[in-house]
Amino acid sequence: MAKQLYEKAALQGNHKAKDRFKILMLLAINQGVARGEISKDIRLSWIKGYEPWQIEAADKYFD
Repeated sequence: MAKQLYEKAALQGNHKAKDRFKILMLLAINQGVARGEISKDIRLSWIKGYEPWQIEAADKYFD
C-alpha cells in the first residue's frame, strides 16, 4: 500500500514521495538479493540513479 501511495504522489511531483519511493524499491531489491532472486549486478545497475543517502537509508532499514 505504501508503495502505491508514494508512487502516486511521486508521479504528481512530490519530491519527498519520490525519494521514499526509491528507498522502498531499493529495500525490495535488497531483499531479493538476500533471497537469491535478484543478482547483485542488477542491484548495482539499479542504484546508479540513487543518491548516497538513499542507498544508506535502504541499507540501514534492511540490516
